[in-house]
Amino acid sequence: MRRLLLPALFGLILLLPPAAEARREKGFYFDEHLTVDNETLLRLNGVGFLEKFSFTVYANTLYLKQPSSDWQTILDTDEPMAMRLHILYSFIDLGELKEALRDGFRYSTGRDPEKLKPLLARSEKLLSWFDRKTRKYDTATFLYVPGKGTMVSMNGTYKGTIPGFDFKKALFGIWLCEKPANRPLKAGLLGLPEK
Repeated sequence: MRRLLLPALFGLILLLPPAAEARREKGFYFDEHLTVDNETLLRLNGVGFLEKFSFTVYANTLYLKQPSSDWQTILDTDEPMAMRLHILYSFIDLGELKEALRDGFRYSTGRDPEKLKPLLARSEKLLSWFDRKTRKYDTATFLYVPGKGTMVSMNGTYKGTIPGFDFKKALFGIWLCEKPANRPLKAGLLGLPEK
């Protein structure tokens, strides 16, 4: 029993943000730092917003050990990093959110079915953790730790870890790949001006 509890407790500890400074963007506040362990501090690299019909739907925050505006380097780097999804609209249809994430994996893999195929079971596992109607200020945190995988928490509750550096690349690539669905959001994550 103890052996089963350790991964969950370990993941929960890693995913708790410190009660530190916050950055204000478009009227919302985002943590400046996330701690991975006593030795690794991740810094807020950028904030990207998804807006539709003049509504701010959600924001993503990207946390890295060192600031970077190079999307390819970020995806190819095998070191701790985190992406946090912040729901900022009062209602997002859960089915639409899951389908948007599925489509994001397609974008991330260049719409190549052969590249997507080895990720399908793991991506569906991730989507299964989105298991209730979203509410404003819900969060989903994806923390990648080399040798362990992508640790996932929803509103601070640890859900599980999805193995594979390839999965991390595809997941972060939803928002950072060469041709993402939303270029202004990508620019915000990279700390670049919107194009």
